[in-house]
Amino acid sequence: MVQQMKLPPVVIAFLTSIPLAMVSTLPVQADGGDQTQGYTTYSEKPLSDRLPSASNIHHGGNQEIVKANQRTWLQAVSNSDPVDLRTECSEHLEEAGATPKGWLRDRMLQCFSDRKHVSAIGFDGEPWGEISWDMWVLGYANHGVRQVDYLISMENITYFSLPGKSVNWAQARFDITFNGCSTQMNCPSQTDLADTVLGWEVRPSRSLTFSSDNNTGSSPDFRVPAWLTMNHRFTPAASDNLAPSMQAGMFESKIRFDSAGRTVVGRDYGSVFTDAPLVYVLSLSEDAVKYSARHIYDAQNHPERTFPSWVGKTVPGGSIQDPLTRLTDQAKISENRDASIKVCKDIWGEGYAAGGLQCDEYPFASTYQGGKYGPDSNGGLLRFSARPIPGDDNNAGGGSRLGQKFYWENRVLDGEAFYVRIDQ
Repeated sequence: MVQQMKLPPVVIAFLTSIPLAMVSTLPVQADGGDQTQGYTTYSEKPLSDRLPSASNIHHGGNQEIVKANQRTWLQAVSNSDPVDLRTECSEHLEEAGATPKGWLRDRMLQCFSDRKHVSAIGFDGEPWGEISWDMWVLGYANHGVRQVDYLISMENITYFSLPGKSVNWAQARFDITFNGCSTQMNCPSQTDLADTVLGWEVRPSRSLTFSSDNNTGSSPDFRVPAWLTMNHRFTPAASDNLAPSMQAGMFESKIRFDSAGRTVVGRDYGSVFTDAPLVYVLSLSEDAVKYSARHIYDAQNHPERTFPSWVGKTVPGGSIQDPLTRLTDQAKISENRDASIKVCKDIWGEGYAAGGLQCDEYPFASTYQGGKYGPDSNGGLLRFSARPIPGDDNNAGGGSRLGQKFYWENRVLDGEAFYVRIDQ
């Protein structure tokens, strides 16, 4: 039984539509061959919209059975689904179907949802009919186990044949394949993702689990990255004289396994979706961190108000184009902090800490942009700020909340980039 996931506050994304104009950009096989050779492409818009004479549309699938099967699967892989990813994804459907990444709630949860269409095309190029379905993929990374689980569903399948045409829809096949599993991973069998249309109607949900052994990967934290991509194929029944269809690169999911350890990320082992943006958020209106938030806001937006002071000063961390990167070496973190304390003493005097104040630094001491190592890496420019603020506020804004909440729950490793946003 997989340990229960601890989800951060921030999918696989699957089968998103590729316009016909973009066929030339489809992925190629490892040997350089075009994966789409011999296939027609999936439809961007339903055939029924273009040919309103369609009739006798078949509807299949029981949504209550689908949801019950999903609940059973979730209990098996994670003991619970405290966030209810599917419901949240339903509130982000435009984003969930817009790109191959789908919608990433955070580094632990990813989803895709979109209505898909395939026209059955004769070898003369004429359409015979169409099959459509709701494509869902729910992706679950794990804070505690080097494992990523995907639940893949084809729901609400409908199909029709055009007048004068007959398609053996029930015996046509859908084949789903995930590419990108490496020798550093435990790659699952994918035979269950190939079935007839009738088979998908009877059992709409299937699952895959990718994992990696704890001591596999690059040191010191045994990182194993992977870029999973998804192909979806439609093969007509052998009795039908129809062309197969394919959508390559419909989905992508970038994942990473690590064994960074409890002192770095709270739990020894885990996995994340690396395409999820890493944003540390504080609010000026939250009393517990209002001084920390104000300090960061000034540093990012009014660096002329900060010390050390110099003409043209800028401070990093306000955007992904000029990010902060995590530092885990405790000795270097202490050196960053000492450099900031020196500024507090130089500007406010030796007694700067009177009344329970502490020297707050931004960028944080736990980043490579801190008071000591920031200047060392950017030509000596002092692109940091230090000022005394109340100790409780400092410990909340740049201490436990940053460390145990943001770093740990997102499994942010040494050298990983993030940025800081200050809300009103």
